[in-house]
Amino acid sequence: MIAQRFTPEEAKQVGLVQESAVDWSGTVDIDLGAEADMQADAEAEAAPNSSMLGLGLDLDLSSSEPAEPTRGPQLIDHINLGFAYQMHLKDEWQKVRLAHVSAGRSFFVFTRGSSKHQETISMTSRMLARMCETGRLRAVESSYLMERATHRARKQLAALKAPSRM
Repeated sequence: MIAQRFTPEEAKQVGLVQESAVDWSGTVDIDLGAEADMQADAEAEAAPNSSMLGLGLDLDLSSSEPAEPTRGPQLIDHINLGFAYQMHLKDEWQKVRLAHVSAGRSFFVFTRGSSKHQETISMTSRMLARMCETGRLRAVESSYLMERATHRARKQLAALKAPSRM
């Protein structure tokens, strides 16, 4: 396999992150997973079961399959195009979205910022794997579009069926 080499100017233009730019010895001081777990628990308590609505619909999406990892070394196998992630770069957490994955999953391109001031962050699979292993990349959106849409529909149905007194 022929390795593609970039000139320093090309690397800067496409947004390649140099491994030396990441402080691997520093500690990550925030646990984003705990906040997401608390939010999911609160949403589950707020959304009543479909049987309580008397609609006869089974909207329960719980399955016996384990949830996809949101952090750690296993995350690299579950990174999906278009999903949002938190990346620890330049001593701060930055929200990024995966914009491109090469055919062999050896090169990843993330974007951050608004459409007018968008920044590109590119890295190899080795660099991305190391970021996952050291807790510097975490998933923000861990559910697929259909799961999110079904959850939203449940909440809307519950609001429609809620008893109203005048």
